[in-house]
Amino acid sequence: MLAIGTFAFVQSYRDAIPSNVRFAGGIDGGRYTAVANALALRIQENCGVTTSIDPSGGSLDNRDRLIRGQIDLAPMQATAIRGDRVRVVAPLFYELLYVFARIDSNIESMQDFKNASVAVGPIGSGSHATAELVFDSLGFVEQDLNCQSVGWHELFETDPPDAAMICVGRGSGLVDQLIESGDWKLIPIPQSIDISLQHPTLRPMTIAQGNIPTVGTTGFLAARDDAPAELVVAALESLYAEPRLQIDLIPRRRAAEWQGLAFHTAARRFYERE
Repeated sequence: MLAIGTFAFVQSYRDAIPSNVRFAGGIDGGRYTAVANALALRIQENCGVTTSIDPSGGSLDNRDRLIRGQIDLAPMQATAIRGDRVRVVAPLFYELLYVFARIDSNIESMQDFKNASVAVGPIGSGSHATAELVFDSLGFVEQDLNCQSVGWHELFETDPPDAAMICVGRGSGLVDQLIESGDWKLIPIPQSIDISLQHPTLRPMTIAQGNIPTVGTTGFLAARDDAPAELVVAALESLYAEPRLQIDLIPRRRAAEWQGLAFHTAARRFYERE
């Protein structure tokens, strides 16, 4: 009886929500930062715990810090969901790859990227990882490209790169600014189906502005495999509470259909109730 009682106490302690919940965000002004801030505020109000948001370099950075135990919850792209320690808490929203070229450049398709300078986002970001997958599918080799791992603010400098590849959710303020500036044009990816067949984390999508074909991926909320069950459930309840956090948040009912994901055990039980 003593052994059973001790085991139950230890298990209850492991499944309890921590007194301080640590979130990873994303780049300043990005969708991941907005989601992390909103979730942190709701969990703080609903559970009576403190929360903190750590700035981040993007999806791969979030994944590495999650595995090291430096954070408890992190948004990241599908390309970063791998390994034995990372588990999905919830699919958040779809992200599109926006390929831009300067209006004054001679770039009309991605085949013109050879010898052009291309901004692919900071190392560790989802945009950087997605760009590498697309380049691989299109047969580019490192010698063909002049990729620049720069911050997106450099796209608005006096001498920006020739092109940029930005993987972000719909309604991105950054994308709107580039389009409205009149200095950039969107480049289609007509090979989107072939790319998605080679890299399952990507899928064919369409950019509404101009009905332009591209590829996209999914943004997830993730935790470690040993994350407390109470924390995972609190995150999910906060995510789907009214009012909705994101206009294009994947609804709970549709998220429950994603049976093939590496869900955290508590998240799988949560969706099974749906």
